[in-house]
Amino acid sequence: MMPFCDALTVSMPVEAWSDVRRSLVAEIDAIGLSVEVDQDRRTLWRALDGAGIVRSEVVAGVRTVYASGGVCGALRASGRWSAYLGVLGSAPHRVTRLDATVDVHNDAPPVLDAVAQLARAGGVSFTRKAVRPRDVTSLLALRFDGMLSGTLYVGARRASVRLCLYDKRKERVDRGLPDVGPLTRYELRLTSETGVTLRDAHDPASVFWHYLPVTLLSPPPGVVPWAAGALGYDVDRPPPLSAAERLHRRLQDSAEFAALVRLASEFPGGLDYLCAQARRAGARHASPVE
Repeated sequence: MMPFCDALTVSMPVEAWSDVRRSLVAEIDAIGLSVEVDQDRRTLWRALDGAGIVRSEVVAGVRTVYASGGVCGALRASGRWSAYLGVLGSAPHRVTRLDATVDVHNDAPPVLDAVAQLARAGGVSFTRKAVRPRDVTSLLALRFDGMLSGTLYVGARRASVRLCLYDKRKERVDRGLPDVGPLTRYELRLTSETGVTLRDAHDPASVFWHYLPVTLLSPPPGVVPWAAGALGYDVDRPPPLSAAERLHRRLQDSAEFAALVRLASEFPGGLDYLCAQARRAGARHASPVE
């Protein structure tokens, strides 16, 4: 039961974004994301397999950067998670939301039912006050095996701490992914009001067990006590990919580029025309080599 960060939103001054973006692109290029929207106030990168996004936009006068669970997982798998966090931490910033998550190999329906009953009886508290019964919401439907299952929210939508408890097995099967067997996900959605930092995104174990009541899940031994606003973590920076390597990865995995090549192959001189258009685009957009 090792907690992990399953989504992260960071805010920073608008003027800091251009410098952060230059370094951030190298990290997300390395895991195969490509630009889908690129506007002055909004940029969206998406994984080619649709498994995750990075979105940056101007909201209420600040620049936010959001990474989905799929992206967080891909960065961890590639050894680039701490480097990604290091880029975000290079500018003045605030963690506005962190999803600290644990997966448990239990069948979800009885867990959802038990936690719902406990919470509606006033038996769940993340801070000093118990969650109000009206802030406990169940979203259930029939699972592939006929069991009633789904998602349970414990806490108000805008609370500083909110639990999203759901049937990860059902979610995967509903999306056409392989059945991994019984799997219940405990996801604590934490806002900036709690004092979470990039250190907690790097290792959310302390903050997860600090807020999750022991009545819901027992922590393992040796959990380090959590402190709000804690700073400092080791940044492991893998060797950066060269520009040529980044270009190769994006072209090799790009369904759009493959579609353009196929289209160009359908008429005489099409590939030459495609190459000519690429050269013209290069002349318009390429940065000068220093």
